[in-house]
Amino acid sequence: MKKLLLAVVDMLRFLASLRVVFRPIPHHTYDETIAIRGIASVHPAIPRWVARFRARVIDRQEGRSAVAIGDESEFLFSRSEIERCLATLKQDGIYVFAERLPASLLTALQRSVSTLPAYFRSGKDEDIPFRRGVDGTGLFDIRESDLMVPSAIQEYVTNPVWHFIAGKYFNAPPVHDETVAWWTFPQPAEFASLGAQMFHSDRRRLSFVKFFVYLTDVTTRNGPHVVVPGSHRHRPLRLRSDRRYEDSEVIAGCKRAPVEALGEAGTVIAVDTQALHKGKMLERDHRLILEIQLSTDLLGPASTILHNDWNEIAKARISTNPRVFQRFQ
Repeated sequence: MKKLLLAVVDMLRFLASLRVVFRPIPHHTYDETIAIRGIASVHPAIPRWVARFRARVIDRQEGRSAVAIGDESEFLFSRSEIERCLATLKQDGIYVFAERLPASLLTALQRSVSTLPAYFRSGKDEDIPFRRGVDGTGLFDIRESDLMVPSAIQEYVTNPVWHFIAGKYFNAPPVHDETVAWWTFPQPAEFASLGAQMFHSDRRRLSFVKFFVYLTDVTTRNGPHVVVPGSHRHRPLRLRSDRRYEDSEVIAGCKRAPVEALGEAGTVIAVDTQALHKGKMLERDHRLILEIQLSTDLLGPASTILHNDWNEIAKARISTNPRVFQRFQ
């Protein structure tokens, strides 16, 4: 009887959370975050269903226009590569692009990102700057406001290929959610949770996809992205809670084994991080990574509005797709 009552209470909470996520305009309140995390714990596929329905209802109510595809000649990947990405991403939740970024773009991104200030991720409200050539342990984040200054990054982030893939994956118009980058060095095991180096699923938005590009060569020993294929669609009830998981729990509970995404600098990875995933602890060297996230909308935690001086290419793309780049002022 007690278990039945608890199940009823959980169901009522779930229904209440659904009411929250159907708000026409995000209020960015804490209950939105709790709602998203809660419905993801019921089943990993439910947030995507809600996001798709929400997008259709709100777009109809607000008369939003469709997202412009843009000039396909600007796409960073061939159409065949994009089709393979979409098919594999839907099935497995991860796709490692066979085509790498053009060498000139990779060099520009490496030069831009590596010269920006970074700050130690300590879990506390403090700014400890990264000292190149001195710091060799820990994880150091680069702020989005700094990332969006260099022209090379502006053009990379606004390239139409990202919102084209995301829109096809969501079957709904996408929104650019965030751009982040970070350095990772070997660190003690007790920092694994803080550095997202234990298995978990992301629950910042209802439905989203991330595009990572390795700016350094990544082998099995210096921090590859690790994902359990298919766990964005199905996984056992005991692996649905919003917490960090030990490797042994994931290996014992999932039908498919985790895979490591390895690649040389310039390798791009598309991941639906509703799937169980982590960054593998580094044994040596370091890793520098740049990530773009696109979501169905910005329901959930408040987003940063970017006030930057955009170059002409980025400015034209933002103007063409204000729906996608609604954070870009």
